[in-house]
Amino acid sequence: MDVLTLLIINFLIISLLLIVLAAVYRNKTKKDKGVVFNYFKLSYRRKLIRTWISLPFTLIVLILLYIITDWTEQLYIALGILLFASFIIQLLYNYVQWKKEETSD
Repeated sequence: MDVLTLLIINFLIISLLLIVLAAVYRNKTKKDKGVVFNYFKLSYRRKLIRTWISLPFTLIVLILLYIITDWTEQLYIALGILLFASFIIQLLYNYVQWKKEETSD
């Protein structure tokens, strides 16, 4: 199998797992205090905090990829833009949902 096929298979497996976990924990009570490993058990406030905490790790991974791999500059830039955009979208979504959740209580 080539690398692209492996990436697609991994993407599909991870996507399926995320969909199943989201469906299982959809209407369950969310945890706002204490240690929780499962992302889907967290309240939107805690998801927002976890998103901020993940930023340095993402930057470290990007820097390590730049050092270790020998990709073209366009690929590095595209990957950086993709990760930055997904971070901003996730941050904004969790913030809006947290504020909605806060006003509904």
